[in-house]
Amino acid sequence: MKNFISPNTHLSSFFTGSTVEAMIKKSKELGTGYCVCTDNGYLTNIVKGYNKAKKESLKFIAGCELYFVDKECDIIKGTKAEQIRYYTITVHAKTQDAYQFLVKKISEKSRPKIDILDQEYPTFNWADLQEFSMKDFTIVLGGPQDIVCKNLLVDEAIVGAKIFNKLKNMFGQNLYASIIPIEFDKKWESSSIFTFTNGQTVTLDSSLMAETNIA
Repeated sequence: MKNFISPNTHLSSFFTGSTVEAMIKKSKELGTGYCVCTDNGYLTNIVKGYNKAKKESLKFIAGCELYFVDKECDIIKGTKAEQIRYYTITVHAKTQDAYQFLVKKISEKSRPKIDILDQEYPTFNWADLQEFSMKDFTIVLGGPQDIVCKNLLVDEAIVGAKIFNKLKNMFGQNLYASIIPIEFDKKWESSSIFTFTNGQTVTLDSSLMAETNIA
């Protein structure tokens, strides 16, 4: 695991306590020759990350964690998953053309938005993901917010499995599931608070585990 590159590395956002400079330095220390930048909702850090990675002779992998909302999704309709406000799904561009497509999609002024942590983010639906599947992207699943795993919070493992199968049919070998072991050298207290559309909240901390018979 020494030279592992995280497929979901946020540089300087609400979701990291690090900086672009620190991430580049760590990527250099790992000796992989690569640096991943997975921006959150937008592409704020891509250019800065690219320029700094280039100075360190690192190959740059540009991506974004997108927010998924589709009220017309037949898989979700009529299930407890309807109360989930949004999901996330991570995309990484494999080519310059794919990156330009990502920039265009995120920049569309007519795209629906959602407020999270006092910030507005563009949202994407199944029709958008179908377009992404026809371009050169890798899709990464992993984490309690993602489009598959988040369904476990409302006891809808079957919904998660159906969504995974739909994504697999769309993206084939470009779909990846991320399971990342994390080792900390300091004591950290981690928790996530999820608020559903009906106002109910669920706190998921490091001592809680979700059990399911769906793998």
